[in-house]
Amino acid sequence: MPGQSGASSISALPPSAKICIIGAGSAGLITCKTLSVEGYDCTVYEKAPQLGGVWHHNRYPGVALQAPIELYEIADFPFAPATPKYPSGAEVRRYFERYAANFRIIQRIEFNRETTGITKGTGEHGGEAWLVETRHSRTGDVKVESFDFVVICTGMYNRPRIPDIPGLERIKSRVKHTSQCTQSLSTGTLKTVVVGYGKSAIDIAFSSAKKGAEVDLVARHIHWPIPRHLAGVDAKWATMSRFAVSFLPPYQRQVTREMFLHRFCCCLLGLPYRVAECCIKLKYNAGSVENVCIPKCVALACEEEQEALVPEETDSMSELWVGGFTPEKEFYMMMRDGRFKLHVAP
Repeated sequence: MPGQSGASSISALPPSAKICIIGAGSAGLITCKTLSVEGYDCTVYEKAPQLGGVWHHNRYPGVALQAPIELYEIADFPFAPATPKYPSGAEVRRYFERYAANFRIIQRIEFNRETTGITKGTGEHGGEAWLVETRHSRTGDVKVESFDFVVICTGMYNRPRIPDIPGLERIKSRVKHTSQCTQSLSTGTLKTVVVGYGKSAIDIAFSSAKKGAEVDLVARHIHWPIPRHLAGVDAKWATMSRFAVSFLPPYQRQVTREMFLHRFCCCLLGLPYRVAECCIKLKYNAGSVENVCIPKCVALACEEEQEALVPEETDSMSELWVGGFTPEKEFYMMMRDGRFKLHVAP
């Protein structure tokens, strides 16, 4: 937040410039390292007692990286050689701790400091500055520091969201967000309802079902979670490569290849994902419900056979497929065996 200036003006600042970074997750750590090696005086405010961001706040059973490590690691700091291809949340936290220690970022982080206000004002030397107010979560101590720049690195997942559902207050003690779960939600004696169909929902349902719990998975939209291997091909090449992403609706500036594909080859845009869909159906036994060809494992997981819980036809492949997470190989098998049930909410 350098006033109204662009990012290019950062490189023009003198080495004595003070920079405030809010958040010690992946973005905050990388920002601090990048700027500090250029000689800038960086201070990181983190409201949690530890670094890691989403990896600190989410410790539920089964939490793990949803993509191969080579697609997630920092360019100049690879994972340790013995790290599994899909590391657990604890392993990712240790990775960022090693990164912070290696580049001496730890001493720049003030933990338990929640940023409560940012205003324009006068700095220590009489010039214009950003005044950042923070409060210590344990002692309640409030302080105001002046900085030349402020970089916001709080991420997209810093606030748990629980929907306002009528009657929820009657069972409030048993309602938890995934960030509040540190162990399996239940065993075989209790019934668990998981709302959502994203990465954390799949992880929670999967881990609870493995413990013998009766699990119901409720979602408004059904999509295909991408297996880690499709027809023997690693998911990172099948659906996460630049070639595969070229077929998705663009959300940034297109390169020449993508412009040509979307302008002159529109009929081919859904082809890679339709092929992947067919591979899943073949691998897990294709069946039919009301003449709709779906995997039997999905059909058996339905509460009623009249509801085929497969993705609806859509013009956007990005709505049909989610490449952001790759469930463990047992996921589809547990669906086939009815270990958890799927429900589509209206």
